[in-house]
Amino acid sequence: MARPVVSPISEQMYEGLYPLAFEDEAHNWALLHFCEAFIGSLQDVEDVARDDLNVGAFGAPGWSGVLDVDRAPYEGLPWLGQFVGLTTPARMIGETEAAHDARLRGYIRATGGFNRGTPASIIGAVQQFLTGSKSVMLTERDSSAYHFDIRSRLGQTPVEDWPATNLITNGGFETNVTGYSVTAATLARSTAQQRFDAASALYTITTGGADSFFSPTVTISGSTAGRKYASSVWVYASGTTVGKTIRLGFRETGGAAALNEVITSTVLVNGWQRLITLKTIIQNDRTGLLFWVSLDSSVTGQTLYFDGAQIEENALATPYIETNGSTASRISGMGNIRKAIDAQKPAGLQYLYTAIPDWTYDDLDARAATYNALEALYSTYDQMEVHP
Repeated sequence: MARPVVSPISEQMYEGLYPLAFEDEAHNWALLHFCEAFIGSLQDVEDVARDDLNVGAFGAPGWSGVLDVDRAPYEGLPWLGQFVGLTTPARMIGETEAAHDARLRGYIRATGGFNRGTPASIIGAVQQFLTGSKSVMLTERDSSAYHFDIRSRLGQTPVEDWPATNLITNGGFETNVTGYSVTAATLARSTAQQRFDAASALYTITTGGADSFFSPTVTISGSTAGRKYASSVWVYASGTTVGKTIRLGFRETGGAAALNEVITSTVLVNGWQRLITLKTIIQNDRTGLLFWVSLDSSVTGQTLYFDGAQIEENALATPYIETNGSTASRISGMGNIRKAIDAQKPAGLQYLYTAIPDWTYDDLDARAATYNALEALYSTYDQMEVHP
């Protein structure tokens, strides 16, 4: 029987089994047929993936030259990033091709390829969005063999990924304007303009130079001195209100001392813009917070629209959380960080991501009513192990 023609990869296997090939011809090349049946189908993969050093001046790199982050051409790096589950960042203004090339390779090397799913790649996926020392803690088997916990610090994390609770229960005016009050003006629900969903609050000045718009008072409790809050509201200006100065006051109330407030001023532009005022509470027995808005040099008949009112316990204002009848919260990682973790975590694993406060021991002491409460806070936040 004539020797059968088989694939080169089968020939390689046959040569490796040469001692077993004694008198294979006499047995109708049974071993050679076995090699072809066992491994011959992999020849197509071998033809594509192998490096052929006999082709061209430098050889043909095959797929290994594209899939290897150190050998792939600059033009192929976005494709390689996509192949390993990453969206590679675009070239920045003023960045040279060489600098962009190095940045892309470092990003793919740290979080992609065969490193995907490792603790290092998950940490790296979070760190690409952080600032400062980019501190991240990853705890494996947080509650089970299929669960892990990952944390970053608020001060190093984009505000889009911060957790927050909107303490104003009617922030969007979707149903009514209940809870708000005005002076020298009227307030009504309107669908003529909206920054979020379908409605906003139409503010019409009835007595120029004396107008005020007050938010509902939100309740706070416990030790309050040193706690940081942010108030914000979106305002829509047009016509004669454009260019005027608008003030947003943020007030702490209740307790033995007189009220205390912080005021910020902003020049109105045409369309929607966000007004923000930040406050650290001065007194330790405060029970409420509210904000007020007033337009300088207002004129009877002028109008503004308000939407997206929010008061939150955060050092900075985070994106608006829609409320319509009750408070509402957002968990950590609703910006880019959760997407980055999802792109790196192994299938089947669950995780909890949290952006935790940058509290000092004094901050913790101010928030803890008892020693046991202080100890619990300290062990959770102040002793956080980090991976810079």
